Amino acid sequence: MLMQRLDVYVMSWATFGCFFRLLDSGKITNTYVSWTKEGLNFDGNQCNLLTTFSHVGTWSAISRLNFSLLGSALQSTSLTVKLLLVISTFCFEGVPNVKTVFALRFILGMLESPFAVGVLTLMGSWYTPRELFKRFAIFYSAS
Repeated sequence: MLMQRLDVYVMSWATFGCFFRLLDSGKITNTYVSWTKEGLNFDGNQCNLLTTFSHVGTWSAISRLNFSLLGSALQSTSLTVKLLLVISTFCFEGVPNVKTVFALRFILGMLESPFAVGVLTLMGSWYTPRELFKRFAIFYSAS
């Protein structure tokens, strides 16, 4: 009974979180067509730079944020990162120029970096090695 409840909460959180992370990274192309091309005078190269800034942000913060997840403050670190992710996503509403979009994409990349490692750390602390195989398969198939 406890494992079923845990599966419902942890696996739904992990799969939805992964889905929304991929939804955010996939919307760059749609944003280029509908908003940035006319509103901010983007060109094709700048659209590619958005992805580049996101990846650079991810790689620059991946070790620091993931090491902070290994400490005793997993929940507070995860909650803080998710809250900052939501705030920085809402900051896109009032973006005045292209440089601000690049900075926000860099920050979003930094804040998205600890998600997968955090999910695997959380699963590894609750499930046995035999149960982990199924849960990791579900998590990776959702991503």
